[in-house]
Amino acid sequence: MKVKLLKKVRQRYSITHYPNGLYLDTEFYNGPQTLLEDNTNDWKVKMSSLPKEDAYKVLYTIMRNWIQKDYGPSKGRLKKLTAENLWYKK
Repeated sequence: MKVKLLKKVRQRYSITHYPNGLYLDTEFYNGPQTLLEDNTNDWKVKMSSLPKEDAYKVLYTIMRNWIQKDYGPSKGRLKKLTAENLWYKK
């Protein structure tokens, strides 16, 4: 990922673990909770009550999907094309 995009993503999204529970809006969710939130959009919030490591894996894949929808799919590096002559022209 490019450095500028990585900085934007780190500022925009956060995954936070709350071991004792969580107040979200006016409701209290008891027990360990892990929260994925988009800091620029209040409607993008996902919560998981799985164990910390499992919740991180699930929420991280959701966050990657959000990033791809917002910033476009990753093109990756271009492959270098190689060619091999099998028969020569005269």
